[in-house]
Amino acid sequence: MNRDPAIVGGSVRLGGLPFEVIGVAGGSFQGLHALQPSLIWVPATAVRVNPDAFAIGNASFDARAYPGFAVWARPRTGLSVGQIGAEARVIGERLDAVYPSSVTDATRAWSAAPGLRDPIESDSLRTVVIMIMTALIVVLLIACTNLANLSLARASARAQETAVRTALGARRWRLVREQVVESALVVAAGPGGGLIVLFRLVDYFTTDLPMGRGALAFKPEIDTTVLAAAFFATVTVLLVLGAWPAIASTGADIRLRLGAGQAAPPPKWRFHRNLIAWQVCGSVALLLVAVMSARVVIGSGTSLRTLRYRDVAIAEIDFRQHGIGWERARAITDAILVAARQQAGIQRAAASNGSPSSLFGTFVNVGTSDDPTGARSSHTLTGLASVTPTFLDTLGLELSRGRGFTDRDDAGAPRVAIVSEQLARDLYRTTEVIGRALRVGGAETRSALEPATIVGVARDITTFASTRPDRVVFVPLSQRYEPRAPIMIVARSGDAAAAVGTLRSVVRAVDPSIAISAAGTGDVILAGPLFLLRVIALLAASLGGLALVLAMAGLFGVLSHVVERRTREIGIRLAIGADRRKVVG
Repeated sequence: MNRDPAIVGGSVRLGGLPFEVIGVAGGSFQGLHALQPSLIWVPATAVRVNPDAFAIGNASFDARAYPGFAVWARPRTGLSVGQIGAEARVIGERLDAVYPSSVTDATRAWSAAPGLRDPIESDSLRTVVIMIMTALIVVLLIACTNLANLSLARASARAQETAVRTALGARRWRLVREQVVESALVVAAGPGGGLIVLFRLVDYFTTDLPMGRGALAFKPEIDTTVLAAAFFATVTVLLVLGAWPAIASTGADIRLRLGAGQAAPPPKWRFHRNLIAWQVCGSVALLLVAVMSARVVIGSGTSLRTLRYRDVAIAEIDFRQHGIGWERARAITDAILVAARQQAGIQRAAASNGSPSSLFGTFVNVGTSDDPTGARSSHTLTGLASVTPTFLDTLGLELSRGRGFTDRDDAGAPRVAIVSEQLARDLYRTTEVIGRALRVGGAETRSALEPATIVGVARDITTFASTRPDRVVFVPLSQRYEPRAPIMIVARSGDAAAAVGTLRSVVRAVDPSIAISAAGTGDVILAGPLFLLRVIALLAASLGGLALVLAMAGLFGVLSHVVERRTREIGIRLAIGADRRKVVG
């Protein structure tokens, strides 16, 4: 709304009905759900005005078993979350006694949890944060081990100097202090330089993260917590792995250091072997995570390129929220496709009845003639896409067998379907399935499975970087329409970004009252489910590569220290005729 201050008191249309704007939320507040940002809030009672315009139905207000309502409360002073949860459980038990659930063994197991986040989202975010912090701690420990190794190597090189100064009367703790100060300068340079870089990049990382239908404002801030964490890490590294090598290097017998007629003891390899083993173990573990993460990133990008998502523009329209039935929705969709195909720059246009986050996001049970209930395959749902005849060609999805849909596959024609190769293998143990019978369920879990004849087999597709090709079934949009799912207008163009604006103009020209739920290029619309996955994968890959580099530096430090301590032994072995290759090996 272009930051228009006059919007308060104005009107916006939601679900085809006018709503008065009575306020604007301050700051960057986008609701209480971390992964589902909200931009508009309406009274819950507005659902009764136009139930089809909102995600929850009108019957939800009268259905006691409906789980979709959450209560957000600010506790009174002195009232704990446990007390609130106990009271909620008592209320739930009383309601169970008076209004038992119609679902077997279902109870109102109410509970209370602290914070402003959805429990599922909190658990997911907590798991991601724990994984990232664990990897960061491993990298930090490897770096600290490297510091200890390099400090030991430096101390070995200065062993003679340290012994001479000790013999001349220098106090041990003075030598330790000097080495700790030198280490402190090195250690402080790391977090100091890191904070400088972070201050420079903080504005760069301020962005809107794509979340499918919306965006989540991401604005990192450097506060006292960040500074305290950097200070704690610095002090820990300095005290534990900076002071320890200094103490160890100044505690040796001076006579052994100066060679006073006694042979030096053999170097203690056990500790160094442990350091080497730890670094190799940690770096290899992170490297394996990096390889798997790189596979995720490359796989997700490959799936996007394979289906030409980056070459298409998408406009999503939810006719159910407009209170529009299928007959009018089909007429509007056909008019939009005809107008879009006439626009310069648009090569092909098609429509799909799918979800906002994936073109194959309506999931149903499928069955065969000998499995009419779909019980054999119900453990893995199948993605359903109701599409117009040119949809597969618009996305660049090829058929390995059979034919595509045509205009003759209308509502009065026999039911037909196109299945993916993976679905054919799962159901029939072969991809030679042309002409075989298929039963497709509805969006409801207990809906009946409708028969259809397989007329085509689409090549395997892998979306969201899964390790297994997707199970997908395509049906003609004219034969099946899911009102709960939006209609997605897909247009292929040489300039997908420009085609997005073209689609917006086409929709306005066809029907100005129709609001577009979401619009963007294919990779942007689909970036919601992929974005966090790819960010985590890239971070894991970066940490794995960094761990490998640090491990290489650590091995160099350990070997330098060991070689420095064994210089006399190696020289003697070479002097008495030892083969150089055997000494090195």
